[in-house]
Amino acid sequence: MQKGVNNNSALIRKKALLGVVSGIPVRVISQSVNFLTLAITARLLRPSDFGIYGLALVIGTLFLTLAESVLSNGLVQREFISIRHLRSAQYASILASLFAVAICIAMSPIMGYIFNNKEISGVLALMSLALPFKFMGAVRIAILQRDLRFQSVQFAALTGVLVCMVLTVMFAMLGFGAYALAIGFISNSVGECLFARYREKKRIKARFYKKEAGEIFEFSRPYLISQLMNFIALQGPMVVIGKMGGSVELGIFNRTYTLQTVPVNLVGGVGGKIVFASISRLQSDEEQLKKILLTSIDLAAKLLLPASIGMALSASLIVNVVLGPQWQVAQSCLTILLAVLFARVGYIIPETMLVAVGRVRNSAKRQAIYACAGLVFSVLGICLYGLTGAVVGVALSIIIFYCTSIMALNYMVKETYFFYVKSHLVGMGIAVPAAMVWFLLHRWLGSGTPEDCISCAAYFVVLLFTYLSLAAKYIGYVYEIKVLLFNTIRRLLARGGAA
Repeated sequence: MQKGVNNNSALIRKKALLGVVSGIPVRVISQSVNFLTLAITARLLRPSDFGIYGLALVIGTLFLTLAESVLSNGLVQREFISIRHLRSAQYASILASLFAVAICIAMSPIMGYIFNNKEISGVLALMSLALPFKFMGAVRIAILQRDLRFQSVQFAALTGVLVCMVLTVMFAMLGFGAYALAIGFISNSVGECLFARYREKKRIKARFYKKEAGEIFEFSRPYLISQLMNFIALQGPMVVIGKMGGSVELGIFNRTYTLQTVPVNLVGGVGGKIVFASISRLQSDEEQLKKILLTSIDLAAKLLLPASIGMALSASLIVNVVLGPQWQVAQSCLTILLAVLFARVGYIIPETMLVAVGRVRNSAKRQAIYACAGLVFSVLGICLYGLTGAVVGVALSIIIFYCTSIMALNYMVKETYFFYVKSHLVGMGIAVPAAMVWFLLHRWLGSGTPEDCISCAAYFVVLLFTYLSLAAKYIGYVYEIKVLLFNTIRRLLARGGAA
């Protein structure tokens, strides 16, 4: 029996690794397309257009959260499912999508009245057309995840992103403003749903079975509360800034927050879904599970913390290149958000793992703390220091949630806290040489786009060299690298002397 468990664990680990390796290129392309769309639309649309779209997206994101938490994760987390489970989920997706569309259309004039902007009403009503595709696509994507067909999941997302880019840019050039972003949201949902339906050809008749539906929702109920708390934590500051600051301030925050989520989606999108599906299938192998948990946290701290510092130092360059010089006011906000990027990506790992093994109820408590911290700090921040203060409040709430997630994970794996402190100190130590090079070059060259390019490139080159040196040390090739560098420098000096 133990041999069968080990063989199954090895097979799942192999498929998970294959999913990561094959999913990374597709995910990189998807996020590159998102990045390009962001850069183009930032030059075609006004900050207020992004603010209006961001407020409408709050309601859309609420229903997307419901679709993912109730339908998708409810199917993926169960160890065994039958065709009756799938039929019940399909029935629920159709019914819920119609209900969601009706709610969005009914709430659109209310949103316009609350934020004193009639354009929000039209944008929200238009975006509601995407919800049926999101709900029905969630079932197909859940089946693909259960079968560990991660590459198909990534290609479905890529299809939606490509269609979204084409239509969003086209309608933005035609002067549709915030409606161009709403059309892109719809096209993304349609493209992803149709590709998932193409890859998962299993015919599922929508039918309700009370027992099977109850089994799906048994897991989904506590997870739904957790996701709703996460929704408040992520979208609550949007509402606060939109109401207390205005559509322009919200547009600035929306774009900087979107820039932060590009690497979050790149790492979390590949790792999150694969880890959730794989860990859900490895729940019986406790020893292997603990090893995966600790290794993931250790690597995340050592890789993400230096990268986060480097991206924060590059905030001015990112704003100039991606958004354009007219968005310079967003630089301080982006610097703050990128400085806590390691925590924003880092908390995905323990939270995903804890939920995958069924520890959902405690996750809802942590998400509630995250939501309250985000709302309270953003309100205090915008009242005292304006938009920058609100962004600092959001950053503080992210750090708090990251720490509570690590503590919850440690309660399961029973590791000393020194292990986590050591991982983060090592990550900061790795970033120190690169940061010193950046400061020296920045002081010497000054500020400006070409100068910032040189300073930032030097940071990541030194960072890469540091990682290679550490890797070589662990493999045992430090001596060979030193000899190679010494011989190279000696040859260069010899050539210089001969010249």
